[in-house]
Amino acid sequence: MSRRRLYLATLLWTGLMAPPYACAADYFLTIGGGYDPQGNQVSLERNVEFFRTLLSEQRTDKPSHDIYFADGEDQHRDLQFRDPQFSCSPARHIAMELFADIDDIDISYRNHTLGGVRDATSPRLIRNRLRELGRKMTADDRLLIYATAHGGSGEDKTPFDTSLYTWNHRSFRASEFADWLDSLPQSTPVVMVMVQCYAGGFSHTIFNDADTSKGLARQLRAGFFAQVHNKPAAGCTPDVNEESYQEYSSFFWAAIAGHDRSGAPIEKVDYNGDGKTSFDEAHAYAVCESETVDVPVRTSDAFLGYYSTDGTSSESPYQRERDASEPRRLPATDLTRLEGTIAGLVRLADGVDGTIIQQLCSKLQLNVNGDVSQVDKALNRARQLVQRTRRDASRAASAYRRARDRVRSEVQREWPELDSDLSPTLAALMAERSTEFETKVQNMRSYKSLVELREDSIRKQDISLDARKDEALVFRLEHALKRVVLAANLPRVASPQVLDRYEQLLSLESGGLHDKWGDATVQKVSQHTSQPFSK
Repeated sequence: MSRRRLYLATLLWTGLMAPPYACAADYFLTIGGGYDPQGNQVSLERNVEFFRTLLSEQRTDKPSHDIYFADGEDQHRDLQFRDPQFSCSPARHIAMELFADIDDIDISYRNHTLGGVRDATSPRLIRNRLRELGRKMTADDRLLIYATAHGGSGEDKTPFDTSLYTWNHRSFRASEFADWLDSLPQSTPVVMVMVQCYAGGFSHTIFNDADTSKGLARQLRAGFFAQVHNKPAAGCTPDVNEESYQEYSSFFWAAIAGHDRSGAPIEKVDYNGDGKTSFDEAHAYAVCESETVDVPVRTSDAFLGYYSTDGTSSESPYQRERDASEPRRLPATDLTRLEGTIAGLVRLADGVDGTIIQQLCSKLQLNVNGDVSQVDKALNRARQLVQRTRRDASRAASAYRRARDRVRSEVQREWPELDSDLSPTLAALMAERSTEFETKVQNMRSYKSLVELREDSIRKQDISLDARKDEALVFRLEHALKRVVLAANLPRVASPQVLDRYEQLLSLESGGLHDKWGDATVQKVSQHTSQPFSK
């Protein structure tokens, strides 16, 4: 029996883990959309709709679901999309390429179509709603938060205090969000799924004010995040073709739904064989299947990173930073390190982490029975390829820009009026004089060269992106292996109190959309009044 199952079985046997109350309720809060129309892509709207469809399919009890999206019920056009019906004359295409941004040629705007939106996104409204829920929810309820938006990085001194952007260019940071969650009952668990850029910073909301030095929040919080704290995430796009969406939550929710965004069924995601798909299994599915530059993380990663060690030191960051007056444990011995065979580390992993490692090794064509050093070699190869393809793409883009400048100069020699912004001549050359304009430009030798350089630049940009995606797969594998090492060392360096909290966190992460949260963890958490819990 695994350590986690033994722990839960012991709680049930001793009566510490009472069965869920019949009245336990789930509350859902969705934060979606961009900061203005230009940053509010249609994929964000579709993400919210996919999640809402999933809830209607899976939760016939119709739980409370508050949606905050972009400008709310405002009827102004707030959503950016690529118009699939757009058509463009050759003359207009040439003019856009030379005098504007060709990538924006088919961009259009409409009002979002999400009905039943509670309000616009704003820090004040979201904070107030959490306070309202705090007065309404009870200990055996659970709050699930889904954020599909844009985000910003942290500052140099607080790199994990990243931000989530809301409408009208407002934002809130992980530290603020952690404080807002304190308005909920301390024993009400929270589950987060967040896919904004730099989302991993919000994994630190398990700590008071998202600050490790301030101790763990009494409230149990679990979360799954599309990207680490110091990198932008993939996913936001004005493209309307949902089959092309590769972002993290598309796979996370598809695993739970049993079908993708288009309704096509997928093989049941059930790595532990219990007949249902848990949150951590959905996370593993997204890690293994999404083809992006993201390196997804979860809250237990942040926990392990602070309270455990990778074996190169006998003390965890927590032990090194804590107050000198606290009693210190003897140095740990026989620590696991990131060495030996990959298969040896898989044997130390739980089912979810083991699945991630094995599937990523298969994708990367690495030998599971081989030494872990092959991961470093794969990462070095991936980095070199990224550097080379990025260099090639940059050179191709520069060559294209120089060629475009030459063509523009030649066109302006032919039509000097085009040297002025908003020239009436330009409008005429795209309309009644379009044949004249199109014929002369297309016959220019410089323009023919420009077309070739444009195609070369696009091709090399695609190659560079593919290299970055391959690199991300290796980063994901490296992250999973380090996680196994940290988890293996935690019992050797952490107190029983920290171990209890870790098991509670894993229990919440391994819950599911249908689970009713009982008072087991509530009772365990309430028993602890000393460090690492503060406030």
